[in-house]
Amino acid sequence: MEQDSVEQAAPEPVTSFPDPLSAPAAELGIAPPQEPPAQEPAVEVSSWFSGSAPTADHRDPSWSSPADQGWQAAGAAAEPARNGTTNSGLPKRTPRANLVPGTANPQPPPVPAPPVSPDRLRSRLASYQQGVRKGRAELEEDA
Repeated sequence: MEQDSVEQAAPEPVTSFPDPLSAPAAELGIAPPQEPPAQEPAVEVSSWFSGSAPTADHRDPSWSSPADQGWQAAGAAAEPARNGTTNSGLPKRTPRANLVPGTANPQPPPVPAPPVSPDRLRSRLASYQQGVRKGRAELEEDA
């Protein structure tokens, strides 16, 4: 029972190492990485983008299109014509006021089919009726 009265000495603590995931780099004896000096990326600009874009005020006069007249008319009609407002404050529509002059030409009306004679129509409907009767008769035979 003497062993119970004798206190055993605690083992010597082992030198602990810092946790590499939470310890700062200096504590671990690691030098911080050296970042290379920042370099500007080489940018090559196309001559396509170096000139100024043509605007409504500044266009190349040598370039034109047959559709220019239509575009100009469309620009003039871009602002809708107004004919006052209704009692509830909505704008009143003016029929055909916002049409662009010179729009696509309407197609000419199709040439009307020649009139069908009453005898030819009667013959066509009779043959249709005859076909319906024949089809119904064949169904009754199969049943």
